[in-house]
Parts: sequence; structure tokens; C-alpha cells
Amino acid sequence: MNRLALFLLIVVVPLFSSERADSLREAGKSLEAINLYNQEIVSAIEQGNDEDLITSMTGRLLAWKHLFYKTKEPVYAIFLKHQAAALEEIIDKKEILGRAHLVHFIKATAAQNLGELEVAEREYGLSVELYPSDAAEKGDWIAHWGFIIALQGNIEEGASKILMGISWIDERSDQIDSFIRNVWVSGAYLRLAQIYKEAEPIKSAHYLAQAKAIIDSDERLVIRKTQLESLL
Repeated sequence: MNRLALFLLIVVVPLFSSERADSLREAGKSLEAINLYNQEIVSAIEQGNDEDLITSMTGRLLAWKHLFYKTKEPVYAIFLKHQAAALEEIIDKKEILGRAHLVHFIKATAAQNLGELEVAEREYGLSVELYPSDAAEKGDWIAHWGFIIALQGNIEEGASKILMGISWIDERSDQIDSFIRNVWVSGAYLRLAQIYKEAEPIKSAHYLAQAKAIIDSDERLVIRKTQLESLL
């Protein structure tokens, strides 16, 4: 391998990877992340790499979700809904096995941002039920499910699921990067703070403090810091 080829392998590939796009997304640089995801999607299609295609499409969808959270622009929620449908169609057409749980999670995310809470609760429930392993990520999905349950009035049931999700993640924290763990757990505590904000302000403040401790300890949590400031 000549020096130029080696340089491209070392420098260029990481630059356009989904991992790099994930980092930009969580740093609040949604547009830059979307641009990288688009390049990764095209590359995955050209190489026939279905795994990278699904991963990049999922990451791009989450970047659109962050834009929706930031601006409350309903157009972004519509993007989410149609990209979720596209992801489901691609998985079906390519007969990619073992991804039903992801389809339901993405559909739940889109429904949540469109205010379709009953649909979101059903889809989150299916995503957890169909999750194919005991990975730490499943705890994050349980916490999302609990939040939607709480938003529909079942606060204690929802809070119980969120706390279950946090425990699930922490019991398996050795499986994941500390940044991912902090993203998931701080997000779960912020949801607990939100659902108790009106009904039980003291309990809300307790969970907010736990979220703040994690967020303040990790400067990479740019999105979470913005969400924290909004709740404060």
C-alpha cells in the first residue's frame, strides 16, 4: 500500500464514518451530522452494506429529531414520520432479518414528535418486547416507553419504567462507552424531572439534580445541556 492510500485509509474513512456523524449529532451540530450521514448512506448503498445503511439512516433520523426538539418546527416531525416509513420499507424489501424492534422504535419516535402518544406507547412497547438481546440499549428504550406512559397520565407506572430503564443501563454500563451511558441516563433523569414538574416539584428537583450532575461532569453532552437549561 502506498503512502497516499494509507493516508486515505487512516484519515478519510474516520472522517466520513457514522461514528463521526453520531458525535456531531450529540454535539448539537445536526446539519453537519446529516451531511455526513447522507454520504455514509450513499457509500453503504454503493457497497451493498445493509448494516451500515440502516445504521446511518437511523442516525440521520435522530439528527432530524434533535432539530425538531430545538425548533419545534412541525416539518421536522413530518420528516421523521416519512423517514421511519422509508426505513421500514427498505428493511422489508431487502428482507433484513432481526430489525423489527428498530422499526417499531423509529415509528414510536416519529409518533411521539407528532403528538400521537397512543401510537408512540404501542410502538415503544413493541420495540422493547421484540428487542433481541439484553443489551444496555434496551434500558434506554424502556425509559422512552415509560415517559410516554407518564405523559398520558399514568405517572407512577411511567416513572417506574424509566427507573427500570436506568437500572438496566447501569447494570450493563461495562458494555458501552461512558458517553453513551451518560446520554441515556441523563436523558432518563430529565424525563423524570419533566413528568413530576407540576405534580411533585420536590421530586422533580431531585431528578433534575441527578441529571445535572451527569451533564456537568461530561462536556460532550451538548444536547442534554440545552434540554437541562430548558427545564431549569
